[in-house]
Amino acid sequence: SYTSILTWEKAGVNYFLQGSLTPDEFHAVSHIVDALLDEGPCEGISLIGDQERFLGLYLDQAAIQPLNVDDYDTILGIANWASEDNEDLPDIYKRCKEFLNSSSCEEVTRDAISSGKSYRLADALGIDYKDTLFDLMKEDFDTYHAQCWRLMEDEEYADRVIELIITGLNSPVINNRFMALKALETWTEIMQKPIKQISKRIHEELYKLPSKEPDQELKGKILDLLRGKIFTSEELDPYGN
Repeated sequence: SYTSILTWEKAGVNYFLQGSLTPDEFHAVSHIVDALLDEGPCEGISLIGDQERFLGLYLDQAAIQPLNVDDYDTILGIANWASEDNEDLPDIYKRCKEFLNSSSCEEVTRDAISSGKSYRLADALGIDYKDTLFDLMKEDFDTYHAQCWRLMEDEEYADRVIELIITGLNSPVINNRFMALKALETWTEIMQKPIKQISKRIHEELYKLPSKEPDQELKGKILDLLRGKIFTSEELDPYGN
């Protein structure tokens, strides 16, 4: 967020929004706004003086732009922030909901789901994506393994996901085993629970693996999971990609 507030200041986004933007320029502003809303260890949007005016200018531009899925996701982020963190912005929240309830937003979101994107938007709009996500995971586990957790709270899909993970853990191909373990590490970070609390079946399966895992790095990952380690986002993505 520190970087985002510096970007906002140096780019003069507040003034930029008062002019005429190309679609590419608007999409770039959307990314900055989204980053400002992500107030983790550093403040972002909280450091902006007139938040209502700033967000109003952004939504004014959104009303005349061809919006993509990232733009709508940013608008969802604004809606969540305005409703949860700031009771003084009811008009901003209302305007965001108008965008999110539009047929255009639904159409863009459905297209994104077919490409494995925008599950947060889909959840907010009540659009089911589970069959599509599971099919994508079966076809390309490397790319979509981090999304497995989204299916774990649905009994119909949880067992199928667990079978997929167990198959990966026991694969003779080292990359398949690595990606299955990576998925489990990601689950612990997102759910903030050890694997044993997420799936006893997978925990039992992990107990069988250390003695037959030839790769020392993977064996270390297995033992960490068995010890109940909850991974951090920094460990899973040390370069912040």
